[in-house]
Amino acid sequence: MLAFSILLAGTDTTRTQLGASMQVLCDHPEQWALLRDRPELAMNAVHETMRHSPSMCSTLRSVTEDATVGEYTFPAGTFIIVNTYAANRDPAIYDDPTRFDITRDDPPPILTFGGGAHYCLGASLARRELSEALKILSHRMLNPRRTGPSPWRPLLGMSGPPGEQTKNRTFTSGFVRFCVCSRELLRRRVERLELVQ
Repeated sequence: MLAFSILLAGTDTTRTQLGASMQVLCDHPEQWALLRDRPELAMNAVHETMRHSPSMCSTLRSVTEDATVGEYTFPAGTFIIVNTYAANRDPAIYDDPTRFDITRDDPPPILTFGGGAHYCLGASLARRELSEALKILSHRMLNPRRTGPSPWRPLLGMSGPPGEQTKNRTFTSGFVRFCVCSRELLRRRVERLELVQ
C-alpha cells in the first residue's frame, strides 16, 4: 500500500515537471540537440531542468526549536516556506546560475526534492520517469518549438506550464500523464501520436 501511495503521490509533480522540462528545452534548442545526440545526458537534463525550471519552487517546514537565520528569529512551532527555487540558483553555490546547461560538470545537489529526513521518497522514481520520457521524446521529436507563450501557474505550491504547445506535438496534462505510467505505455503512446501526424 505504501508503494502504491508513493507512486500516486508523484504522478502530478512528475507530469508537471515534464511540461516544465519540455518548455525550457524548447527555449534552448542547442540543449535539446545535445540530448537528442547524446541520450546518456538524460539524467543530467533532468537535474538541470529541475534546478533551472522546477515545478515545485518551495516547501513548507515547521521550526522545531527557536532558530535565528541572519537577522530573523523563528520561534519553535513557526511554519516557514523555504524557497528552493532561489536556493537552486544561488550564485554562491552554482557557477553562472541562470545559465541552462545539461552538461554541467559535477553540479551540487538540487534542493527540489528536499533534504535529510525530509528528502522525497519518490525522488529516484521521478528522476527515472523523467529521464526515460526525455530520452524517448528527444529521439522522436527532432526539433520541438513552442508555438506561443505558455504562462506558468503561480509559484506557490506546484507551478509549471499548464500544458505545453510545440510545433511537433501538443503536450497536455492528458498526454503527460502517460509518461509516468510505464516506459512501454509511453513508447506506444508516442508511436501512436507519430502515426497521426
